[in-house]
Amino acid sequence: MLKAKICDRFGIPNLFNEQGGDSAEQRQHLKIADVRKAVKVHNLFQLLVYSGLKAQFDQAKSTNRLIMKTNSLLFGKWDENCRYLPVGTMKSKTDMRSLLNALKDPGGLLEWIETH
Repeated sequence: MLKAKICDRFGIPNLFNEQGGDSAEQRQHLKIADVRKAVKVHNLFQLLVYSGLKAQFDQAKSTNRLIMKTNSLLFGKWDENCRYLPVGTMKSKTDMRSLLNALKDPGGLLEWIETH
């Protein structure tokens, strides 16, 4: 979802379209390879910065308890390397369940990203 916000911010319909083609639009997409490399990450801090939402996120986490909790779980308990660990190796299943619930909760982080 943050990567979709990055595409919106850059004014590019699909930053991750790496297909070549004959149209000027398709050739333009190929010229943004360096930008594409910069955002082909799963580091949440970097994605918040690239999306232009970092300052708003900092403000939201100071006033929205659910986003504050999600922030704590995401930045305190999770990192992008967790994506490559076998299922069940996370330290706390309770934390992971709490994180998933907080992400999906109405008024939570996913909804916040959609509306900002």
